[in-house]
Amino acid sequence: FIQVPGRMLLLQHGIKHINVEENNIPVELKEGTKRLGIATFKGSKISAYLENEYNNGNLPLVLIGSQGGGKTTYMGNYSKDCVEAKEGLIVLDFIKNCELSDTIKQYVSKDKLIELDLSAEKDIQGLGYNEIEINPNLDTFTKLKLASLQAQQIMSLIDSVSIGDPLSSRMRRFLNAAANVVFVQGYNSVKNVVECLEDYRKRKIYIDSLSLELKNYLEDELNTLKELDEWSKGSKKENIEPEVIGTNSSKIEHILDRIGMLREDFKLKYMYNKPLKDNINLVNCMEEGKVVLIKMREADFPTKMQKNLLVTYFITKIWLASQLRGMISEKILRCNILCDEIFQAPTSMDILEYILPQSRKFACKFIFSTQYIKQLDKIFDTLEASGSSFMMLTGSTEDDFNHFKSKLDNFEYEDLRDMEKFSSLNLIKYSKGYSSFITKLPKPI
Repeated sequence: FIQVPGRMLLLQHGIKHINVEENNIPVELKEGTKRLGIATFKGSKISAYLENEYNNGNLPLVLIGSQGGGKTTYMGNYSKDCVEAKEGLIVLDFIKNCELSDTIKQYVSKDKLIELDLSAEKDIQGLGYNEIEINPNLDTFTKLKLASLQAQQIMSLIDSVSIGDPLSSRMRRFLNAAANVVFVQGYNSVKNVVECLEDYRKRKIYIDSLSLELKNYLEDELNTLKELDEWSKGSKKENIEPEVIGTNSSKIEHILDRIGMLREDFKLKYMYNKPLKDNINLVNCMEEGKVVLIKMREADFPTKMQKNLLVTYFITKIWLASQLRGMISEKILRCNILCDEIFQAPTSMDILEYILPQSRKFACKFIFSTQYIKQLDKIFDTLEASGSSFMMLTGSTEDDFNHFKSKLDNFEYEDLRDMEKFSSLNLIKYSKGYSSFITKLPKPI
């Protein structure tokens, strides 16, 4: 028996050896549409891919690595693969001058491309959920279900305006009541919900417009909204009945504080006031396999609150559209969602913690990139539990390697450290479990 010399002996005596561990590639990962790069095994070059089987192909992917490690280049190549596979793609691009979006649009035909520059008046979207259409012909149950879906999204959105403590249960109760009463009648805008809370006259119009049947089903919500009414004293002597003369704003002050902050920013206020008729419909975009580039240049949206709200808004829209698509068909066209440095929008990660365990069945595949896994602390446990794949690129830390070490076959940190530039140590989820191997990343487009 000959003992295989350890790394220290190899280095100490200058013995020629392969610098990094080589693992074979499972047959399931030797073909597909999303490239992982070229692996080397016993002198042979093997092309490696993410598995394209419907369910496993929908699981999240996380890129980890320092600046200059190749994350942006890989996401550009991944986007190209999505286009060639005729899958949907949505890019939430808020890094620097949106170079990733500019790269992607070079190889997308104009009939497949939708480019939204949120700093341009023509592209600014009205703040609301136009993907849902409630018309009078729908039955009451469907109306209530669709209104509830929108109400869930708007509560997440209003929470994101102020980065700090979330809305209290009492505030959420008022917001939820107004959202359900407004949305069940076919309105979609955030502005409609806020005016129902703020303005007692408009609140009365919204309530009076409900059918008797809807009033019965929304009795709890209507009683909640009545708590906001501020009444005059009236006079029995003069036979003057008390009447509603205003809104008790103290009961919804934290909601109104958030809306006030939103209105302070010109672009966000413009979105708040803009009608939704010119908004893109994400359900249609996803169904048609469109490439949607949502650009938020840092110079145009420099504050943390702006970025947080916009990213949260679009993630809530994406998730709502995914749920609506799930109602249409059981096996829908995959839509890939690219998010670089999502930790810059902390409220969106609260929503993702809820979304990620369910995203696979709605063919909604998230791709995240980060410099180290602690930046994704809020959602990292969820990502692991959801069956995500991980790519550790050049510059990944030893702490990150140690987190995955128990799942990495035969690899040591030195294998990661000594990789060629623009390589990746991959931990890939596929139909038979996890596979780990090193690839040389695809070359820039």
